[in-house]
Amino acid sequence: MEIVIAIVGSIVAKAVEYTISPIKNHVKYLSNHQKNVETLKNRANRLKDARDGVQHSVDEAKQNEKYIR
Repeated sequence: MEIVIAIVGSIVAKAVEYTISPIKNHVKYLSNHQKNVETLKNRANRLKDARDGVQHSVDEAKQNEKYIR
C-alpha cells in the first residue's frame, strides 16, 4: 500500500508541477503587461526617429546631388 501511495504522490506532484508552472508564467506575463507595452512604445518611437534621421539624410543628399548609400 505504501508503494501505491508513493507512486500516486509522485504522479500528483508532477501533475501539479506541470499545471502550476504555465499558470505562473501567464500571471507573470499579465503582471508585466504594462511594462511590456511601454517598452514597445519607446522602441517604436526610437525606430521612427532613426527612420526620420535617415530620410532627412537622403533628402539632403538628393538636394546636393550626392550618392545615396
